[in-house]
Amino acid sequence: MKLPIIPIDKANHFIYGFVIYVVSSLFLTPDKALAIVFLFALGKEIRDEFVYSGFDVKDMLATICPALILFLLSL
Repeated sequence: MKLPIIPIDKANHFIYGFVIYVVSSLFLTPDKALAIVFLFALGKEIRDEFVYSGFDVKDMLATICPALILFLLSL
């Protein structure tokens, strides 16, 4: 069975989303920690739009997904 290859960029976004959520949730409620990850992801993609001329929704989703999973597990 061949496993799908995850592009390194998406894996990095996933890891950063996970870390930002975990660190934020140490100091904030889970919903606020999720909002922090969303703001980081949005800010990063807005920056990429200006610097690299490319807003990537998939990158944003890759950042938010681990935070959303952890948030749902905390309910």
